[in-house]
Amino acid sequence: RTSEDYLTFLAESLLGAPVLLIATYRPGYRPPWSDRSFSTQLSLRHLAADDSLSIVRALLPAADSEDPLAQLILDKAEGNPFFLEELARAVSHQELGTDLPVPDTVHGVLTARIDRLDEDAKRILQTASVLGREFAAALLAAIWDGPAPIEPHLRQLARLEFLFERTSGEEVVYAFKHALTQDVAEATLLPSRRRELHRRAGEALERLHPDRLAE
Repeated sequence: RTSEDYLTFLAESLLGAPVLLIATYRPGYRPPWSDRSFSTQLSLRHLAADDSLSIVRALLPAADSEDPLAQLILDKAEGNPFFLEELARAVSHQELGTDLPVPDTVHGVLTARIDRLDEDAKRILQTASVLGREFAAALLAAIWDGPAPIEPHLRQLARLEFLFERTSGEEVVYAFKHALTQDVAEATLLPSRRRELHRRAGEALERLHPDRLAE
């Protein structure tokens, strides 16, 4: 909070001064000075595969595009520089081919973002996490046991860049913007709650798709 107050004071005191102030922030945060006429926002795209590999190689010099562990890091990090660095650090002494744990640093950042959501949005995100990286809105609605409708919260989660919406035929489908967000959201569920949601998802799939039971 102190940093935010200071940067707000600094940004608003620069009007007319020959100074360029550059600040970075994560999705879901809105700087108090962002609506000023002298403020410009730039969205940073994910890094390309070659640039991602160069970050990994800075920490794992022997890594190359054919390295299974490096490929695992690239797949999990999906071009996010922070995730690339932390995953590479976490596995620097790990044998090839093993699963990647979510580093405590990444887990902490993502958990803090999830905890800032209101209670219903948080529970919907956790519930969706048991359905996989992508899930149908109808399936989520079928297993949701909360009092609030899911649609407004799904739109909120998309606006905050936890999820994004895409169409699949006539079905509305959402996907976690990042695989690690899904991993962390699911990890915040108690094991008993996770088992219950998996059971309900199985029953809902049978109920929603009676013609595809064998599949």
